[in-house]
Amino acid sequence: MNVVILCFFIELMTCFSSGLKYKKKVACSSWYAKNAGGGLLFLNNAYINKHIDRKKGIFVHTGLYSLTNPRGRAASMGTAAVGGATSGVVDDTGRNRAGDGAEALAKKSRISFTKSKQIATIGPATERFEELEKLYLSGIDVFRLNFSHGPKSIKKYIINSIRILEKKYDTSIAILGDIQGPKIRIGEFERNEKNTMETNTFVELKKGDLFSFDLLDKPGDEKRVQLNYPDLLRNAKAGQIILLDDGNLKMKIVKNKCNKDGKGSDAIEVEVVTGGKLYSKKGFCIPNMIMPIEVLNEKDVKDILFCINEGVDFLGYSFVQTKYDLMFLKNIIKDYYESNFFKNKKKDRINYDINSLQWKDHDDDTDFYIQEVNDYYQNYYLKKYETYKKIYDAYNNQDLHIGDDEFGVDNINPYDTDTSDADNSAGKCGNLDMVTTENASYSQNCAENSDDVNKIFIISKIEKPSAVRNIESIVQLSDGIMIARGDLGIETNLSNLPILQKKIINLCRIKYHKPVIVATQMLESMRFLPSPTRAEVTDVATALYDGADCVMLSAETATGQYPILTASTQNSIIKDVENDYYYYEYTQKKNYNNVKHEKQKNKTLLYNNSYFEKLIYSIRDLSNNINLKSIVLCSNEFHKIQKLSNLRTKAPIIVITENVHLARKLQLTWGIYSHLSKLKNLFNNDLISLINYGCKVSKEEGFVNSPDEYSLLTFTKNISTSANLLYLCQPCLTN
Repeated sequence: MNVVILCFFIELMTCFSSGLKYKKKVACSSWYAKNAGGGLLFLNNAYINKHIDRKKGIFVHTGLYSLTNPRGRAASMGTAAVGGATSGVVDDTGRNRAGDGAEALAKKSRISFTKSKQIATIGPATERFEELEKLYLSGIDVFRLNFSHGPKSIKKYIINSIRILEKKYDTSIAILGDIQGPKIRIGEFERNEKNTMETNTFVELKKGDLFSFDLLDKPGDEKRVQLNYPDLLRNAKAGQIILLDDGNLKMKIVKNKCNKDGKGSDAIEVEVVTGGKLYSKKGFCIPNMIMPIEVLNEKDVKDILFCINEGVDFLGYSFVQTKYDLMFLKNIIKDYYESNFFKNKKKDRINYDINSLQWKDHDDDTDFYIQEVNDYYQNYYLKKYETYKKIYDAYNNQDLHIGDDEFGVDNINPYDTDTSDADNSAGKCGNLDMVTTENASYSQNCAENSDDVNKIFIISKIEKPSAVRNIESIVQLSDGIMIARGDLGIETNLSNLPILQKKIINLCRIKYHKPVIVATQMLESMRFLPSPTRAEVTDVATALYDGADCVMLSAETATGQYPILTASTQNSIIKDVENDYYYYEYTQKKNYNNVKHEKQKNKTLLYNNSYFEKLIYSIRDLSNNINLKSIVLCSNEFHKIQKLSNLRTKAPIIVITENVHLARKLQLTWGIYSHLSKLKNLFNNDLISLINYGCKVSKEEGFVNSPDEYSLLTFTKNISTSANLLYLCQPCLTN
């Protein structure tokens, strides 16, 4: 009994002594704060005991993350890093909307933040508000809307839901609208005794069979089927390979029976190389040919206008073949932004009350967002159509067969300044001389003025060999690139796909400083299974080591059985890669070698750098050599931020901006944690105020948690009281 009492008194005295020491430390730290001016502690923070208790920050417990966010609302996050789905969410009123036995989720913060970004495609499995919220909290940065499926009413519901989430969590979330594009399809087959039990009609073709494609508007049979693309038929050549049904069937053109003037039987005769069942309405492509069709049909144009009106941040541009496709699109977008239709569109488009969300599975012409699009299309676009179409006159009279190989693009070098046979041969066309003269200055402006973050950004999808051959001119006119490995893998040799992926990523990062996305079948098996294959895990990691800014989930989150688990799994893969020391050593060394090679080729790169572009290498070196936990960058300039991102700094980059559109668009850029400034007129503040605010943000967002951790603060433009500033500080963790 005496021993118990003795132990009790010893413990009591220990607690009393610890309390006195704590008060002494708090008083000491308060004295330092008072004498540092405005509560800001710089390098003299080192005098503060590093074991001071954290008043704010992230406390990690066994199996549970407990968060206190800057607004003072406490929340908790269960251990759903790779696992299960998550339901309960603490709402703005502090009430917990509990799910089916799932642990509560917290605001997505540094715990789920990754430098490499994630895109999730939204579909039937995830298009409801609750699922969108779970996806966001599992680490998704950008939500992709696939306009190949579903009505605009559902897209409108999703956009409204995302903006409500954005406000609820006081964050920035980006949206990517992916338009369908010109998927060329064959006609329908007649119903016969072989396919009476099938929902979709088909014919069965064997190797060596002769078959033909023509313009006749009637059901096909074992000998022929309709292909209602006259220009495509007339420009097809004997010896070219045709792929159908995503490459499942393969044919070779034997004879073209069409005449260039449109006379003749308007058909091409082919021999079956790889047979099988050919179903109605299946896809048709000739790999080594620029398809003589306009990229945008009526549906695509209306989808683009809808995306602009609803404030979608990125536009996925499908089946890009040459720079003329981009010039065509940019002319349409430019005209719309300058039109009275855009200026007079409805302003208050989103009601931030979650109870106001309306789910509709069909479009109604009386809905205001449908009426706006239809009015512009009928009253303006169709009247300007002939002007837009001049760009495509460049295709009409030239040789459209661009491939040197019978099949595939084995010898493509995306660094070749001679970007394509098509671009060069196009210069011989009389119509193109007029078009290029009229658009030369505009094309240059498109390439140089991509920093207008208030407008929608164009993400060109590289999914055709013709796009790979024209890669430099396409990257130059795009705001970002998506390597769509699905269609690209169909039209090229699969063995060449990893090489193309690496070359395109290098080109985007080193020469043009554009974000690049790797997409398609990242974790494909998780559509049906709760864990990925080892090859898929390695594929995600390889894309990151290659230098991709972003990896994208497609069917996995759109129609898969485990969408939240899939997103969490990919998030955990990214975290493990980013915790690898050699990840930064490899990507930085690779970046250095590529930049050195590029400068040797182009001497002007040595002299055309701004002061900030010369400063970014010092930022990277500091990040490598000291205990730097964050780089705080005050900026409204997307292109300069992208250049710093391309150096792959070890410390995350907190971008403080006053532009909500920039904050959203940075969700696609590697290493960026965007923060909307609470300061009015950010760059009109004095230097000390900006430094104080930057340190405060770094601390409150959870990147700096102890006095011996550093932040580096800088700007992309000169502040009135400083030039070429790199400010190293240690944000204080006390008030």
